[in-house]
Amino acid sequence: MRRSLKLVILLVSLLFSNIASAQIDTLRIATYNLLRFPSANGNGRLEHFRTVIRNLQPDILVVQELESQAALLTLLNEVMNKSGASYFAAPFSDGPDTDNGLFLKSGKA
Repeated sequence: MRRSLKLVILLVSLLFSNIASAQIDTLRIATYNLLRFPSANGNGRLEHFRTVIRNLQPDILVVQELESQAALLTLLNEVMNKSGASYFAAPFSDGPDTDNGLFLKSGKA
């Protein structure tokens, strides 16, 4: 009887030590409506986008109202990865009107 009690105590303590040592990671997820990018003021808004992204530091960013794959690549290269961060974009899907884009921070996805 005592041996089984010791075994139970050992198993419970191992379980709690694994839970206590587990690392918990968080994701910062954001959504941003770009208002018909790039035709509405073209690349003139890139610096403003950089300021927003630099302050948000999202791990996952969903954007709305992209007008083309070129706009997605411009955002990836000139905004998301401009400050030294490393993001990649999900494959672009061209719809009938404006489109959405998805950016993921490398190492978080």
